[in-house]
Amino acid sequence: MKTQQDLGSSLISLLADRSLGLPLIASVGDVIAADARFNHWIALEGKRKLSQDAMLQTINVYEDATIKCRAAIERFITMRDDTPLEAALENTLQVLKRALQS
Repeated sequence: MKTQQDLGSSLISLLADRSLGLPLIASVGDVIAADARFNHWIALEGKRKLSQDAMLQTINVYEDATIKCRAAIERFITMRDDTPLEAALENTLQVLKRALQS
């Protein structure tokens, strides 16, 4: 059975792919950084600043975005289709930025 990596690990693994162009490498780096900031914020500030309902909603939106992003990563690895990957990286980055502005 395949275990599911967290988003950061999936993105770091993707950076090892030699067919990734420079714009995608930059996008992957942006999402890795935003994901780290989000996880730090959730652990230290989110629990204190958000109600339980708002926290659950934020985590659900994050999970949805990361599932789609990991699916796009898998599609890129298997089919070399970078269009869904570009869109998923941008969407994930926007979701993380919105969450951090809460």
